[in-house]
Amino acid sequence: MMGDKKTCGITEITKATGMRRIDILAHIESGKIKAEIHGRQYAFEVSEKTRLGSLHDTYAGFFRTVQEYVGTTSAFSLAMRKCREALLEFAMENSWFGAEAIPSGEVFFADTDKEAYFFRKSDEHRFERQIRLWVASYGASAEGKLRLLLGKIQDHYPETEDLLRRFFKDEYPDEYAAAWMLTDFLCSALRREITQSGDKTLDSLAKSADAELPLNSARMFSAFLEYLRNNRKLGNGWTYNFQSRGKAREISAYPVDAFLRCPTSYSMKKLGMQYGSKKKLCGRGIARTFGYL
Repeated sequence: MMGDKKTCGITEITKATGMRRIDILAHIESGKIKAEIHGRQYAFEVSEKTRLGSLHDTYAGFFRTVQEYVGTTSAFSLAMRKCREALLEFAMENSWFGAEAIPSGEVFFADTDKEAYFFRKSDEHRFERQIRLWVASYGASAEGKLRLLLGKIQDHYPETEDLLRRFFKDEYPDEYAAAWMLTDFLCSALRREITQSGDKTLDSLAKSADAELPLNSARMFSAFLEYLRNNRKLGNGWTYNFQSRGKAREISAYPVDAFLRCPTSYSMKKLGMQYGSKKKLCGRGIARTFGYL
């Protein structure tokens, strides 16, 4: 019983949470919101309103937040179901980048209309840069993806970015698909400028590239290292040969499906794939793209 405790009506709960009356009543019935009925009206302790208001201010809807990241020229639109599903798949593949995600069905302190998940506002920094880049690249050509990734690697390893850019221009001016995959791999795998990496590090990078990248991207990495050596950016003692592989491995080796969520026919053809093979790229662990951020 509320007794002499201060109370408020359902209108105050609506103002504190932004929820509709019908949703508040449903949460009362489920026991998630505490209230007593007095005659034909519900009464809430002021402390309950404070609790709900605090939760409302602590959490935010994922889609509403991402909408702020969408530029006017982006191919991504939350109004499109395929875009929403692709976004959620990308976030889930990356375990929400460490943020706590709550399904909207479990939320009783905010309007959940057109929302799938909520997260703590204090966790937004965990995924903002990754999601912004993903949204910006959605539907982009292989050349567009390469441009975005080079921009990001420049933030961390400017010398490597400059060398990569020159290498692509000099040696592979039109191989955008293989180039962006290689750049994405290096964004994730590098821990220092590549020119500062020793033989053991280079060997480890080469083995990882051989295991994870399509053959054309893996061989491009070998050519990049040779390019650096010829330009006296690396020592002369290191080498790694990428052997031929079976067709099945070439198709399924690369684990980064998330950046190919809305692929162009050009990029798929450059990889020698059919659209039916796209599914083979899915679900091979956490998407590499953005892992370095």
